[in-house]
Amino acid sequence: MKRESVEVVREMAWARPQYAREAVDWAGNVLIQKSSGLEDLDHALEIINNWRSSHAYPLNTFQATLRYKSKRACTSSLVAQRIKRLSSINLKLGRFNWLKLSEMQDEVYPIVKPLFA
Repeated sequence: MKRESVEVVREMAWARPQYAREAVDWAGNVLIQKSSGLEDLDHALEIINNWRSSHAYPLNTFQATLRYKSKRACTSSLVAQRIKRLSSINLKLGRFNWLKLSEMQDEVYPIVKPLFA
């Protein structure tokens, strides 16, 4: 990696939520409604993408802590992370009509058995 690239990475800021929870919930409702107009859908996607990206820092922090602790317990442990996909958000909100986007959570599933290559 070039030195300039390293400097750019150090200066990057993590995304922060720019919208109130009510706006996030509105965007989730627009996403699952078939009758939403293009302007509403475009604005909803802007809100949802900000909401998703604003969780990158806490997710990364949790992943780093989990990776550190799991390596202490088992050196061959594997930890992965990803932000929830838009298609998964859409399906989950459509499936559970009581669920709000601002309250959506995912679980961590540990694999108890060691993985053998």
